[in-house]
Amino acid sequence: SGLILPETLVIDAKSGTTGAGKKAEERLLHAEVDGGCFPYRIGRHQHAPEIRQYAKVFAGVEIDPLLTTHILNIRRGIIAGIYARLAPGARGRLKAVFDEAYAGDPLTETIELTPTNESHVLNLRRLAGTARTRIAFKESDDGKLYLFSMIDNLMKGAASQAVENFNRLIGLPAWTTLVEMEGVI
Repeated sequence: SGLILPETLVIDAKSGTTGAGKKAEERLLHAEVDGGCFPYRIGRHQHAPEIRQYAKVFAGVEIDPLLTTHILNIRRGIIAGIYARLAPGARGRLKAVFDEAYAGDPLTETIELTPTNESHVLNLRRLAGTARTRIAFKESDDGKLYLFSMIDNLMKGAASQAVENFNRLIGLPAWTTLVEMEGVI
């Protein structure tokens, strides 16, 4: 929607050990990561080309963000902090853009951050076992965007994503059974 200056884009993503890929490596075992947090694949992350490609496909914008990924000492969950400067005239328009983009999608929550909700909203444990994506954001007075995208990588990043794709394939709404089964999963 042209709300950010693409050349200022920074992505700082953190993943639980189950999100670090399926190849067994000693350094990625939960027992090795426990008690720590460390960056990996600095400047060469395998998802960087996809990020650039889909920004072009869906937004018509070429980006080359600074991207760093980290392993957290948790088993499941991914939180990506995405930072950029707002484009001139963009301030105050984010909520309306997110509300329109995700209207009618019960698997995506968009939340404007406040000092009183940050610790609750940005807690990965609150998404564990769900098929939801949470997008939380805050605009600063000096024109900066702080955005956080959160998922349970074993659900939204794997199992429930497969269900969503199957639902689309057979002509059902993507969230069919996923919202109803949330308490069971």
